[in-house]
Amino acid sequence: MATTENLKKEQELMELERLREAVAVYDKERALLQKIAASQSLEGVFGEIIYYLRERWGFDSFGVQLVDHKDRLIRYFRSYGMDETEENCEKRVFNFDFKAKENEADSYALSKISVDVSLDGDSISAVVARSRKPFYADISKISKKVFEQIPQEDRDALTSVGILENLVIPLVDENGETIAVIHLISKKNKLALSKSKISEIQKFAQSIVGHIKREIEKFELERTKFEQQRIIEQVKLIGSHIELEGLLNIMGKEIEGADHFDGYLINLIDESKENLVCEKIKLPEEFAEIESSFYKMNYPLKTKDVTIDAFNSCITLYFDSDSILKYSGSTRNRFERWKMQYLAIIPIIREAEPLGTILVFKQEDELNKENVESIEKLASLFYDQIKNSIFYSRLKEKEELINTASARNKRMLEVINHINNITSTSEIYKMILAELLEVFHFDLGSILLHQNEKLETVECTVINSEFKDINDEFSKWTQQNPYEIEITQGSTALAYINNIHFYFPHVDKIMDLPMAQRDRTILEMLEPKSLMIMPIRLADKPVGVIWLYSLDQSVECSQQDIELIEMLSSFAGTAIRNAELYTKVDEQKNKIEVLIESLEEQNKKLDEMARKDKLTGLFNFAHFQEEMARLLNEYQRFKGKESMSLVIVDVDHFKKFNDTYGHIGGNIALQDIAGRIKQAARRMDIVCRYGGEEFIVILPKCDLQGAVNFAERLRNDVAVKPVKTDAVDVPVTISLGCSVYTPNEKMTQFIERADQALYRAKENGRNRVEYDGELPSQ
Repeated sequence: MATTENLKKEQELMELERLREAVAVYDKERALLQKIAASQSLEGVFGEIIYYLRERWGFDSFGVQLVDHKDRLIRYFRSYGMDETEENCEKRVFNFDFKAKENEADSYALSKISVDVSLDGDSISAVVARSRKPFYADISKISKKVFEQIPQEDRDALTSVGILENLVIPLVDENGETIAVIHLISKKNKLALSKSKISEIQKFAQSIVGHIKREIEKFELERTKFEQQRIIEQVKLIGSHIELEGLLNIMGKEIEGADHFDGYLINLIDESKENLVCEKIKLPEEFAEIESSFYKMNYPLKTKDVTIDAFNSCITLYFDSDSILKYSGSTRNRFERWKMQYLAIIPIIREAEPLGTILVFKQEDELNKENVESIEKLASLFYDQIKNSIFYSRLKEKEELINTASARNKRMLEVINHINNITSTSEIYKMILAELLEVFHFDLGSILLHQNEKLETVECTVINSEFKDINDEFSKWTQQNPYEIEITQGSTALAYINNIHFYFPHVDKIMDLPMAQRDRTILEMLEPKSLMIMPIRLADKPVGVIWLYSLDQSVECSQQDIELIEMLSSFAGTAIRNAELYTKVDEQKNKIEVLIESLEEQNKKLDEMARKDKLTGLFNFAHFQEEMARLLNEYQRFKGKESMSLVIVDVDHFKKFNDTYGHIGGNIALQDIAGRIKQAARRMDIVCRYGGEEFIVILPKCDLQGAVNFAERLRNDVAVKPVKTDAVDVPVTISLGCSVYTPNEKMTQFIERADQALYRAKENGRNRVEYDGELPSQ
């Protein structure tokens, strides 16, 4: 009896505990519903639900997908509970495409992973959504054989995330449609979910479907409003740009925002409708330097290229490293050179009328089809304005062409006027070439003239320093290899002989044609994009040739441009001939000037020879007389404000010196003493050879005392330093006489008084200084 009562009490307690748990669950679910109702976003709603699932059943990671029945897609919404280290794996984890084999619980395979999966596909999410039944998998029970069938990247995801169990449940609305799929994951604990527990979880999930559906509808409405507003803003922004460059810059930013593409190109059809032209390009950073090389590149519609195929077919084309192999040449080269792995080309099209293409590529990750489809919508959105911008740009180009032609004509007149003022042939060569290169966008120019029965290069120039080395090498080669004036010499000789021009806008198109070896050598040396050969004419007859090469980009010259170049080349012939005449006149003038200078120099030397003593290098007596007369006139004009003195020097016993040491020794002595006198004199003093062994010194601005002092210094210098002859050192002395000029005195009187003083010095024993007049008192 007691046992029955105890058992009954235990059952009552258990029932009471179950009721308490049920009440607690009810309270939690009611609190959850309150939180869901208070939540302001779909993300918040799922956040509350996920927290509840974690607390009640022990799951630690979750993923949410929303079902889009219209587009037949299961779209990734977000994940919860992933660590930062698993950030790269989280989207993959919730998109496992398990392909179940019937009656084999452990036989699953992962198919290709994408962010959004098809509702009609084989992924477990799609199967759960369509069947409206939950799916449970214990990952630890997947056999090694099946695991090895999983793609490497998905195996890495499973390994790095470390999933133990995965429960995928559908959320089905009152109409029987799956509106979402939730992945419940356990990474840390083994939950070993039973069927009843799975049913309990599914039942809970269904109890809140109504709340979730309302939030999804609100979310979709907000997203639709956001997308509509974004489209409105895009349309406004697009409509505000008529310039093609600005419009494509906006389009480029939208493309960059659509996905993390590594590069893209926007190509538009040209006016001739024969080529697609690259109007916008963005390459990976490592290739950024070559973007300019592909900007404005032409893709002829007749060629086999992925871009052309997408344009002509009017459908988006996808390629990878395998499918691209059916293309060759530049298509495959670009794919490999830019390290592409996945490529898509989207036509810019409306009603089967394509305007161009958008090419996007990735170097590692696969292209997301939904993001590519967003670019298709973008292309459609931009279509009308691109069409308008192309029309506007072409009108503007034509207007600029007219204005440019007018400006060019004006500039040519300025050039002609400038050239008319130049008389140097070398300057004319440089100016003509510089103007032709700058105005018509060529890079290298040369002038060849008919000289010495050949066409010889007289000038070779570039205006861009980038091509200086090429120009130097080419100039050297052409100067060493003048043209014989024979047709066999090639197009240059032919242009000269027949007085015609040649213009090749696309040199690459003629490289396979037969040509003279000289022509081929030059083309291989320069690798030009365009070439023009224009004869230089004088009175309508050729006198030379102008070469114009473009080395960077092809140059498209209109007929007006060619006629303008032809006119300037003809004018150049006249200008060069006139300059040659000026040059000859200048050369003759220069020769005459050189001759005159030479004669003047010779006259100067002759005059100097006439005024200088040959032996001593001192001025001679004739020069002394001229200078003495000039200084006396100045003295009298300034009324004797400054003193002027005279010193006469005589070598003592010079006759005996000659007799002893010969005339050569005597000459050495005279040269020695002349040098000492010159060294002792001031710059303004005038030192002359008076005759024989006598010297005379004019001392301007010097009184008698100054003259005596000068004479005494000179006497002493000679006395203490012997004269060095070829044989021996010989002591020599000198005697000196000084006088100071007195007003109204004649030149002869002035000289005579100094001479008398010298005589007294001789009489009084030699080797001394005497003077005429009185010295100032000490």
